[in-house]
Amino acid sequence: MSQTVQPEDVDESLPKPVLSVGDERAEHLGETITVRGQVVKRSSVRPKVTTAAFECRRCGHLERIEQGYGDIDQPAVCPGCELKRVRWRFRKDCSEWTDFQKLRLQQLPEEMTNGETESMDVFLTDELARRGLESGRCVSLIAEYLPLQDGGSTVFDKAFDAEDVLVEDTDPGEFDVEPYREVIDAVASRDDPVDVLVESVAPSHLGDRHIKEALICQLVRANAPTGADGKDYRGQIHMFLLGDPGAGKTDFGEALVRLAPRSQKSSGNEGTSAAGLTAAITRDDFSNAEFTVTAGAIPKCSGGALFLDELDSAGDQEQNALLEAMESGVINIEKAGQKATLEAETAILAAGNPENGHFDPERSPAEQTNVLSPLLDRFDLIFCPEEKTDPDAVEAIADHITAGRDAAQRREIDKNVPESADAVEPELSTEELRAYLAAAREKRPVFGSDEVRQTLRDW
Repeated sequence: MSQTVQPEDVDESLPKPVLSVGDERAEHLGETITVRGQVVKRSSVRPKVTTAAFECRRCGHLERIEQGYGDIDQPAVCPGCELKRVRWRFRKDCSEWTDFQKLRLQQLPEEMTNGETESMDVFLTDELARRGLESGRCVSLIAEYLPLQDGGSTVFDKAFDAEDVLVEDTDPGEFDVEPYREVIDAVASRDDPVDVLVESVAPSHLGDRHIKEALICQLVRANAPTGADGKDYRGQIHMFLLGDPGAGKTDFGEALVRLAPRSQKSSGNEGTSAAGLTAAITRDDFSNAEFTVTAGAIPKCSGGALFLDELDSAGDQEQNALLEAMESGVINIEKAGQKATLEAETAILAAGNPENGHFDPERSPAEQTNVLSPLLDRFDLIFCPEEKTDPDAVEAIADHITAGRDAAQRREIDKNVPESADAVEPELSTEELRAYLAAAREKRPVFGSDEVRQTLRDW
């Protein structure tokens, strides 16, 4: 089993420097460094020769050469017959071997900016290669940073020879709430803290309080316990917004990505495959045409949330691929005898448009979308935001939008923000709201009374 550490312990316990993927530089060559990242691809475990034995075909002398990574090294001269031009026979039975696995690490999802990613390849040997590290896991890698020459080029490839790999806890809630403790306590002491939370979620979007309340629940999620029968109860909440174009569905998705501890946005359009959402076992050049396991968007966000836009554009194969992850929080894949199980405790907020482009309140949501019925059943909450047509509502939205844009622009150029912008300025900043939600996730609430449980049961 892989050792698990809490993210907050990482900086204190691991060798310095502690870097993110992509931050390694030439000055770190030859050093043992710590790199935090997410495993997005891993090879199968294969034998690697560490000391290769070669037999001279002329005199029978046996010469052993230690091997690194890359092409196999042969002796330059035979000490037995003292010839340089020697035909060597590789003796597998006399060589020394170890287990080998190759990983590809990528930046943690919460560290990515503008969708740009950095990656690095890591070599695991011996016991490390047998620890069962799976794609999607977030790790702290302790490794020696070595240059690996490709042919005769003066530009070398990066090689990271792992000394240890610490698997971080599934929950990425490493947000340090202590600097915000005063704000958290002030909000929590209110008669109804939900009001200020709702006002601070997607503040650029006016109205739809019920969706904002649901979004808060999705962000807080649950520390799901294990039942007496050993079954893990699902803690993540899945929500589907099926509504008119321009009704603000994207506002809520962007708020989720901004506030969740680990998140990203994906799309169900034609460019997204089932493997891109879940996982894939493929043969590629990553490990010399051996099978590799690649994590998709859902396992990458395990412990956090995924905004899946345009779900109605996804094909049946892509939709069916979501079923297992949303139901059980894992992804099982199998191909050509290769099996893998990836953690996928990811809350999903999906958005889609009705088939005819306009939601009809007289018909059920299931009748107005090509999202498969089994997949609809996986969503705990389904909301249908509609385009506002009431003149007063339209005017209020227009006022809210223009005031928000004006306030943002004035703030950028250091001009006074008018009092009329107070309505669009949230009471809590994004960081303060993230801190409150992180503090809420630490709680393990129980029913206060049988009456409370009965009320929920009846509902």
